[in-house]
Amino acid sequence: MLVSQLFSGHADLELIASGGRRMLAPEVSDSVALVQQALLAIGFPLQAAGVDGAFGQETGNAVVAFKTDRGLFPNDPVVGVGTIKRLDREITWLEGGDGAGLIDVATLDTKTLVLDPVHAGFVENTLGDMSIGQKVLDQWEFGDRACFRASFLFDRFIAQALGRFIEPFVFENFCERTGPCTADDFLDEAGPLNYTAFLKPRNPTVPPARIDELASMRRPDIISHRAIKEWYEIKPASVWSAGEAWIKLNSIIPAYAARGLPYKPGENYVPTDVVLGRFLTPEGEKLDLILSLRRQAPGLIFYILCVKGDYVRYFNRVRIAAGVAALLIALSEVLVPAAEVAGVLASLQEILAALSIVAAPALQRL
Repeated sequence: MLVSQLFSGHADLELIASGGRRMLAPEVSDSVALVQQALLAIGFPLQAAGVDGAFGQETGNAVVAFKTDRGLFPNDPVVGVGTIKRLDREITWLEGGDGAGLIDVATLDTKTLVLDPVHAGFVENTLGDMSIGQKVLDQWEFGDRACFRASFLFDRFIAQALGRFIEPFVFENFCERTGPCTADDFLDEAGPLNYTAFLKPRNPTVPPARIDELASMRRPDIISHRAIKEWYEIKPASVWSAGEAWIKLNSIIPAYAARGLPYKPGENYVPTDVVLGRFLTPEGEKLDLILSLRRQAPGLIFYILCVKGDYVRYFNRVRIAAGVAALLIALSEVLVPAAEVAGVLASLQEILAALSIVAAPALQRL
């Protein structure tokens, strides 16, 4: 039985899990869309077609890449029993299903644990089992950075409390990477009235009343009215964001099409990493906090926080949960205006207290 919130209760996916059928090209279905959302959430991009419910070559390639990386055989472009169960297991971990007894953390391999290092660190604290976090730390030694997604523990905090302060960095990166921004670029910083005011003069053949209707609907974070007319949505990388992006993609596209607006989910912007801050720990470790940006699907920019520098020594010393908590506190103090920082930090401290996480000593900004 499938247990993730994304898959559970879906009769067709249960049929696949029981061996009753397989999913492969050229299937078009809601089941395919759910598998595509799962692939996006765990880090396998669908940059050309995105989540469209159609099992084409891109989805097949993503399935092959997933199966190859996870050691599933045969590693063909087919979703069968082993593939759907492995996807379900990893999504359940990202949703925090271990807390409800849906999966046993002790049985999870490193590839699954490292999908959500903060969660692994929290479980390590809760169970007092250092081996759980150590699997992640050992894996981090092989790279040049440690990345932690908007864990289900913090995704709402990052998306809602920090998201509006992170988005300007994405806007700046967009303008740098696609050419200087002008009045023909909408950067969603000021609400629905600016949105409709942007659209009306640039689309004079569309009745203003029809554009006014969009004010109460979902809107993109970025719209470009250049030679290539496109839009982008910015989300923290998480299962929740993959689902939200699916909803938004499938509300904006038909809303624009119904009004004859020319904007399509964007493919022109290739984002790069952004340095959010450089910090020094009390023990002398130097840490660079990076906003890693990736276009995972048409019109969809996922961001994830990464640390470069002396992160291996730092996290081995203070452990993952305490270290990430200290970084989130430092990030909040850097990003959030002075008038609002106290409220944001109070929200974060409330979450940390509920999780029994004590942040490592404060970091000094360099």
